[in-house]
Amino acid sequence: MADPATNTSYPGSLDLLPEIGPNDKQNDPDLEHDVVHDKANAVLNALQALVGFTGDTAESGSVLGRLLALESGGLLDVISEPSAFTADPAAHAGRRRYIRAGGDVTFDSAKSYVMGQVFNIRATAAMELFGTGVTLSPTAGGTLELDAGMAVTVVMTSATTADVIGLTVAA
Repeated sequence: MADPATNTSYPGSLDLLPEIGPNDKQNDPDLEHDVVHDKANAVLNALQALVGFTGDTAESGSVLGRLLALESGGLLDVISEPSAFTADPAAHAGRRRYIRAGGDVTFDSAKSYVMGQVFNIRATAAMELFGTGVTLSPTAGGTLELDAGMAVTVVMTSATTADVIGLTVAA
């Protein structure tokens, strides 16, 4: 029997399950009992993966996970980084993540950033943003330095460039 998880073209395209008539036999071509069950099971497994399950709350996961995240009231994940750190897409990127940074933040091209990633950063102490292989562009008249209490959003415009939007120390 084929693996039900791979015996489907869904969600890339629709799988058409055969309609079995009252006079069809279980061993008619394309209506073999095990073949029909394999295809139906594959489609059900693909639907479950797409829709998700109650405990799935990952924004990038299933449809249900994204809906549950939206319904959670838009709460942010607050991440405290008390000292200097390198911005990691897996740990720090996301519209729903809020980083309280107590030290310098480095954006390093070795971290595989992608266009559209967002990093929300609030300085809890004087700090600076650095790019290692990443060009950071501050807002007009600003720098990459932040005093305590200043906040910025860093938006990756490519894997190696980012716009820094928000309040920074004046140039």
